[in-house]
Amino acid sequence: MILQHNNIKLVLTITILLYSAAATQAFRSPNSFLHRSSINRLPPHQPFTSSKSLRKLSSNEPNPDLDHRNTPFFPNSAKSTYNGVESKWIYSYADLKPETDKTPIGALFLLTNVPFLFVGTYFALTSPVLSPTLTTFSVLCDLAGLVSIWYHYNQLHYGPNRTEVRLSLILDYCTALSILLYSAYLINGLENGLNDVSLVGRISGLLSVACLAIGWYKERGDWYLAWHSLWHLLSAFGGYEVANALFDPTKS
Repeated sequence: MILQHNNIKLVLTITILLYSAAATQAFRSPNSFLHRSSINRLPPHQPFTSSKSLRKLSSNEPNPDLDHRNTPFFPNSAKSTYNGVESKWIYSYADLKPETDKTPIGALFLLTNVPFLFVGTYFALTSPVLSPTLTTFSVLCDLAGLVSIWYHYNQLHYGPNRTEVRLSLILDYCTALSILLYSAYLINGLENGLNDVSLVGRISGLLSVACLAIGWYKERGDWYLAWHSLWHLLSAFGGYEVANALFDPTKS
């Protein structure tokens, strides 16, 4: 069992390191692999936006999709609009063009959600007793992963300012908060609370939140894809360590 856990952590660690290297390369060089897919498809120095917005770039019409939210915490985040009306922050989401659900980068982004499904099922399948607590944790974790895939698929497929994407976004908020709150409740019931979770798991959790916030800072294109991918991977790794503290029979 210990060997199994070490192998799983090794795979997750290598995956996170690979995505971290990709994120670093994406923003150190304009010729990185993330940029090469789009370098000839957008005007220079313009944020990624919809084809409708690109048509506006050729005219002198105002383009609300290229405005920015002037907020103290996220001054460079892209404003999200619908029918010309600015959306509230909770309904806004990143425009990921030129990447779509059919491009390699878009597919890799979607794959970063798969570890949530692994964490949700691994302990349920390997535990000798499927307790109600473990069942609830597994179902909530799997739901969070599936809904996240659905939301980000819609985000890549439909593009900006679409009701279909906002529906899945709100559900993504709900499922992510559900597993986070339930995990916090279970951790609070441990003998030593959060101290029973490994140091690596706690650090991964903190780093994942940092990556989430950094991705929101510039909520567009390659920046968001790279940092939000790390949010997925690091939070899944932290979730694995939490589940290990909660459900590993060798620790009871």
